[in-house]
Amino acid sequence: MLYKYHNAIILEKSRRSDEIIKKIVSESLKVEDVQDISLMDIRVGGEFCDNCDACFDAVFNFNLILSFYVGDVDCVEVGRQKQAWRYSFLTDKAVHGLGDLSALRIDREPILSDKPLCYIDQNILTQAVNKKDTLSLLLKIQDDHDIKIVCSVSHFEEIYKISDLGSRQDFIDATVALTGEINLQPCSEDDRIKLFFENASITLSRVEMTSNSSEAVEMLKNLKDEDRRLYFEKYNNLDLRKKIGQAEKIFESLSDDEFSRLVCMSSPPGPRKIDFKGLTSHSSIRDAIYSLHNALDLISYKQDKSTRTQRSSAHDIEHLIYGSQCNYFITNDTNLRFRAVEIYSFLGIPIHVLPLSEISSIKI
Repeated sequence: MLYKYHNAIILEKSRRSDEIIKKIVSESLKVEDVQDISLMDIRVGGEFCDNCDACFDAVFNFNLILSFYVGDVDCVEVGRQKQAWRYSFLTDKAVHGLGDLSALRIDREPILSDKPLCYIDQNILTQAVNKKDTLSLLLKIQDDHDIKIVCSVSHFEEIYKISDLGSRQDFIDATVALTGEINLQPCSEDDRIKLFFENASITLSRVEMTSNSSEAVEMLKNLKDEDRRLYFEKYNNLDLRKKIGQAEKIFESLSDDEFSRLVCMSSPPGPRKIDFKGLTSHSSIRDAIYSLHNALDLISYKQDKSTRTQRSSAHDIEHLIYGSQCNYFITNDTNLRFRAVEIYSFLGIPIHVLPLSEISSIKI
């Protein structure tokens, strides 16, 4: 995602003020320490251009540091205000990253299938590209068990990120071979997720037009760790997190109040557990799965730790949303498998979640 700045001076002021705020939030920098910092070095003066990310960040940071310096806010409030600013910044990027959609092309045909649907996660697709035996196995299982393997637009979003065009084409070819260019997409006419036949190149071109927005959405997803630190301190306790990690039916075990607090950090279909039952529309399923997945992040349940895997978890949510319309969800990601079982079970969605090694056990 492009971070705009009009010169190196304003970029440095943004960077330095960010570092000061990090130290304030971590309590490694006290009010008396701020007094030793020359605030004029980070203050934005005549160089403010009113048109770049660095300028707006630097102005916000300076005012927040100044509020801390004069005693209007403490370190906790500094952290919360900075987090709210990050959400606003990335939401703005997500909206404006859509750009001019006047040339957006949709050329798809709705498909009805009387076969059980089998949704494969991106890691299964990757294995099918890297190991021809896996591709052959999937095609054989599809024929022997009379099932239909499907992907979704989320696969194409991940494929588009592959910079090497040869490798990108390998993924497209594998997707086409497995699905026959039939994938799950949202349908705005009745707010449902449906099967469509669409040429892969058209789907990919649509993804390309919204790629900046998708990246901002991924970054929004990764703010949840900081939310936990700021608003759900008890879940930072390692022993409690281990206990949660060994539990089953996580959401049912939460009190109504705790469940409501956790899911309302996102945009749930409602604050009560009953609001998550019997959902059929794309928007309600999307909101429910986003809220539940984010709640699992907040309590640190089966959570990926590396930056790369945390970034991919935004796609994990999308895969869970589209996979909700299928009979089988296949993934080799152990953490995602645990989360899928918890989420689908709580939503009352009858779907079998399996690793690739157990795909031969599918019974129709």
